[in-house]
Formats: sequence, structure tokens, C-alpha cells
Amino acid sequence: MRVVSRSEFFDSGAKLFDDTDIIVIKSCFEPNSLQTALTQFQQTYKISEEIKISGPNSYNRSNYNRLDIGDFSQSNARFVRTCVDFDWNRSTQFAEVFIELQEIRDWFLDIKPSADHTYSLDGKTLANLPKILHYPQGGGFMCRHYDGYNNDCIPNILISLTKRGVDFSEGGVYYEEDGCHIDAEELLEVGDVYFHTSSTIHGVNAVDASQELDLSLNQGRWALLLSLEAIPAS
Repeated sequence: MRVVSRSEFFDSGAKLFDDTDIIVIKSCFEPNSLQTALTQFQQTYKISEEIKISGPNSYNRSNYNRLDIGDFSQSNARFVRTCVDFDWNRSTQFAEVFIELQEIRDWFLDIKPSADHTYSLDGKTLANLPKILHYPQGGGFMCRHYDGYNNDCIPNILISLTKRGVDFSEGGVYYEEDGCHIDAEELLEVGDVYFHTSSTIHGVNAVDASQELDLSLNQGRWALLLSLEAIPAS
């Protein structure tokens, strides 16, 4: 794992992946702005509109909110709330943040989107999946996995919206690198960016598993995730 400042990241670029599979960029985004956006998002989010199974994504489909509990329909078992805010239908308080995050990733990978928000890579058409993730208090988790099975080896990039020890007490993101278990959550603060190669094993340990289950939006762990995945035309 390599921990760098924002300026060090832009000075080094893709060379950072020469000696590590995991990068953390400290203080990449302004924390107060993110916390304000999160509060506004929580106030407008409608739990009643959550769905259980979203099915395959397609180009120009509508945004959706989903709550996954277990492994009933997912490649990876999880307990997480997901709000998808597609490029072609940006509607959440994080729209501008996702745009900047996309610019950072695209600069790092030296890729560019077309006018319709898609990318042409290795003969395939891909699109962004911008997600707002909530791991609820009482055991929100993501099982141990790697991302290479569904995103054509493009690294996923994330922003931490909460801090362990302040917003939740236990659990959080971890990595496995060179046979070592890395508790990345202990390094993360609000506004930090973290990402990894598609073959890196990672997951999210159960968040506040010893606490009473709370499916409301005011507790638990929050993050933004931007992935780039193949999406068939609708």
C-alpha cells in the first residue's frame, strides 16, 4: 500500500502502481463539503423506494436505490445500501464530486469518455457506475473478493465519507497484499481517496456488528464508489 498526498499523486501518476496494488490519497477532497452533501443526501433519500433486485444495468436506465442483505442475487455476499447515480442522469448531491473523481481516475489511466459518457477500451464499450454506499450499523459488510470479474481490469476508485472512531466504531475496508492483511480503515479520513488494481483482494469487515441493527441513514459507514464496467445498450 502506498499513502500519498494529492500533490504527490499528481506528480507520480501511474508510476505509483509500479510497486504497489493499493493507493490512498490523503485529503483529496474537502471534508466539510462532503459531510454537507452527505447530510443533504440523507435528508432526501427515500428508503421506501429501495428495491431488492435491480437486474442488469443498461445504457440510459434510470437511477435506483437498492438494499442488499446476503447473497441472494449478488456475485459477492454483502449487507450494503447502494444508490446508483448514472452519468446520464446525475441527480444526487454528489454529482459534482463524481465528475471530479472521474477526472482524477481518467487522468491516472489516460482514458477519455465519448460524448455519450461511454468509453471504448479493447473493443468493448464501458460506462461509469457511480455509487453511494452505506454499510449500516449492526453488521454492514462486503465479503472478501476481487473486482476483475466484472470491470475489465479498470481499478475501482472510492472516497471515504465517514471516519472510524467518529461515525462508527468497528469494521471497515481491508486489503490483502503480498500475503498481509491491511486494515486500511485505520488510515482513512473523510475526503481521502483510495483505489486498487482489479486483482487485489479486499472487502469490508462488519461495521459495528456488536451494535443494535439500525437500517436508518444516520449510523454506519458511507463511501462513494466509481467503477467502469461493460453495460449493454438498452
